[in-house]
Amino acid sequence: MNDFEVIEQHKKELNKMAGYQSLKGKRSGLLRGQIAEIPFVKGLSVLDVGCNAGLHSLVASKYCPSVTGIDIYDTPFEIQSYFQKHIPVFHPEIVQFVKGKVIDVKGSFEAVLAFNVLYHLDKRNLHRMTDILKGAQRILVQARVKVAKDQNSLHLPEKIVRYLEDIGFHCVVKNPKSSRPFVLGEK
Repeated sequence: MNDFEVIEQHKKELNKMAGYQSLKGKRSGLLRGQIAEIPFVKGLSVLDVGCNAGLHSLVASKYCPSVTGIDIYDTPFEIQSYFQKHIPVFHPEIVQFVKGKVIDVKGSFEAVLAFNVLYHLDKRNLHRMTDILKGAQRILVQARVKVAKDQNSLHLPEKIVRYLEDIGFHCVVKNPKSSRPFVLGEK
């Protein structure tokens, strides 16, 4: 059974807690694809930027020695507690959730997850993100292919790839014809 299927067995309970990151409709397929990519950061300390309900952070806990999830909304302690009690294949006890912005992140990380979030960052937070990424070995980003209101934002995969290559990553775009392709970067 893959990671998404394990989580899906608890769909009813998780949907009550997950809010935007629920397992309903189109969102379910999107989440399945994102979760399938997480082993790319196996064995590395991870920062999950814009972690929302924390599902990606909690899945990463199966593969990584330490995980920090950060989001501007309330942190997902209820889901973390649920994982500890009912989904022991993951290791939620190693996940630290922080309410805040990227600019508030302390420390360094070997890998960064950023699913549909880079285009939300203002210049200060993007600058801090660049500092964090300079120390990272791998990054896993998902882009949304639609025209952004701000043409300078990191929205389109080509802009994300250029940004990552400028700070030293070699990038691969997976599913480039998809409306939400993945950009995997490695130094």
